[in-house]
Amino acid sequence: MDWHPWIVYAHVLGAFAFAAGHGVAATMAFRLRSERDPSRIAAILDYSLWQLSPRSLMSIGFVVLFLSGIAAGFTGGYWGRLWIWVAIVLLVIITGLMTPVAAGHYNKIRSAIGQKLPRDKTEAPPPAPLPPDQLEPLLMASTPWILVAVGGIGFAAILLLMMFKPF
Repeated sequence: MDWHPWIVYAHVLGAFAFAAGHGVAATMAFRLRSERDPSRIAAILDYSLWQLSPRSLMSIGFVVLFLSGIAAGFTGGYWGRLWIWVAIVLLVIITGLMTPVAAGHYNKIRSAIGQKLPRDKTEAPPPAPLPPDQLEPLLMASTPWILVAVGGIGFAAILLLMMFKPF
């Protein structure tokens, strides 16, 4: 039995799950821009943290995508081709850009509404909330657009490499 089509199927299914999870995260990022109530902002930010948990659709999709992509590289005999290595490097670069940009942006907003940062496990009290006029620029920052652009262009480039295998 030829397992390659099934592994590619799992890879595409993982990509859909990963993209769907990111769609929810992107929707949350843009919804945050129109919110001014600190308790609602906190709820949206708490949801964004859940998206990073191992049980989220985004995380499960990434694991399936990653592992089946490696398997497909073997079953398809692609490891000697340049396109698969470029795709992996792009994935690492995109992840390396998006993760700190998103975390930095959301952590500034968390601090601005008086919420402790997720990595802060100390007994220190949360920071004092900023006045609304100082919160506004953080909420209206162009970060969600930057994340969508980097992720969207990167996804399109990786998809092109996988479909057309140009080199």
